[in-house]
Amino acid sequence: MARSLPENAARQYKCSNCGMMFTVNGEQGDCPSCSHRCTPKDCQVVDASDQGY
Repeated sequence: MARSLPENAARQYKCSNCGMMFTVNGEQGDCPSCSHRCTPKDCQVVDASDQGY
C-alpha cells in the first residue's frame, strides 16, 4: 500500500545525475536541469513541502 502524503507535501524526484529536485506527474520524468530520465529505480523519491517557502 502506498504511503499517503500530508496535505502540504508533494512527491518529488532527486536526480541521480545532477541532484536537482523536481516534481513529476506519473512514474517517470526528465530532469529540467540535465534532461536525465528519472524513474523510481534510478532516482531517489522524496516527499517535499509544496509551500514555496
